[in-house]
Amino acid sequence: MQKIPAIAFTYNEPTVFYEYMLETAKKCKENGIKTVIVSNGQINEAPLRELIKYIDAFNIDLKSFNADFYKKICKGDIEATKNTIRIIVGEKKHLEVTFLLIEGYNDNENEFREYCSFIKNLNKNIVLHISRAFPRYKLKFNPTPAPLLKKFGEIAKQYLNFVYLGNI
Repeated sequence: MQKIPAIAFTYNEPTVFYEYMLETAKKCKENGIKTVIVSNGQINEAPLRELIKYIDAFNIDLKSFNADFYKKICKGDIEATKNTIRIIVGEKKHLEVTFLLIEGYNDNENEFREYCSFIKNLNKNIVLHISRAFPRYKLKFNPTPAPLLKKFGEIAKQYLNFVYLGNI
């Protein structure tokens, strides 16, 4: 029988099926299977602290460094995501952060520098993925121009050791 090396909880925000994810992660841990979560980080501290015991790696979307953007566009709370990131770092779990760059929405260079500084102050070796955005569903915009993505990549490299551009 072939062994499954890892399971990723992703797409359609995995915290919406928290109980299922927790029980599955426990079974994975019992059977030596690694676990990864890709999430928006909008999880309360107590359930995160329970779950984190069974998760090996995280990719958290920190979509902006602007509270109004989070409230209006993401319908979430930036502080919740930042707190999730702090807890993961504090628990010394592998963490990668993803920034979906949307021209005209979250492309303020000063805010992005604050974003990168926030991550650097936690650990400059945290991996940052800067992804090109494409319009979907109700959010109408042009795809992120490649030169803008590259410019933000260069800014991030002034703060962080591992920066990757995606969807380009």
